[in-house]
Amino acid sequence: MATSSRCLKTFSYAEIPATLAATGKHFALKIKEPSMYPYYLKGDTVIVRVQSEAQDSDMVVVTVGSGAAVIRRIQKQTGGITLIAYNQLEYLPRFYSAREITTLPVKVFGVVNGH
Repeated sequence: MATSSRCLKTFSYAEIPATLAATGKHFALKIKEPSMYPYYLKGDTVIVRVQSEAQDSDMVVVTVGSGAAVIRRIQKQTGGITLIAYNQLEYLPRFYSAREITTLPVKVFGVVNGH
């Protein structure tokens, strides 16, 4: 899966444990901006399982409209979701209604498995 953005960078390949590989398709991304600081630092590489659905509190790779792919914690609520960065001094949480999720769209590409 090729994902390009100003926040994330894809790698051709990354070595992951066989047990993780057995859970589905994965890709590796390199963090380029501090939105998830201090959990992830600029230059860290994260492993992402490809999937379009996420559970409440999952850390996801997501796009909004034609914007850049970013990593955020997803919080599901009645009527929508909130995307939350750890670095809330620079990146405020953002609520998207069920209508916005469909019309913008807000799209989940995968769930972060680790780094």
